[in-house]
Amino acid sequence: MLLEVLLEEGMVTREQIDAARQLIEGDGLTVVDQLIKEKLLSEKDALRVVASRFGMEVISLADHNLPPETIVAVPLDVARRYKIIPVYKHDNTLTIAIGTRWTWTRWTACATC
Repeated sequence: MLLEVLLEEGMVTREQIDAARQLIEGDGLTVVDQLIKEKLLSEKDALRVVASRFGMEVISLADHNLPPETIVAVPLDVARRYKIIPVYKHDNTLTIAIGTRWTWTRWTACATC
């Protein structure tokens, strides 16, 4: 799905994807990892596209002062398990940051926690 989004957005070509796919066989990398490694795609650009598609935004935690009451809104074991950080809390809404890697399965599972 991510590769199709990158194609639709014109960030990579089918040829680049096919070439990256051949290079990763048995290497343990994803096609996106290989495209980034080859500098055909930046991780920031990939993140922006994915975030935009899912109605999210890309932020740098270095630019945010996280209040203690926000941080304790998610138990430490849950934050570690799902690799999330609570960023904003307003009324009954908690906004979380997810890692820069493609951990969608974990994030989706956490949406109900």
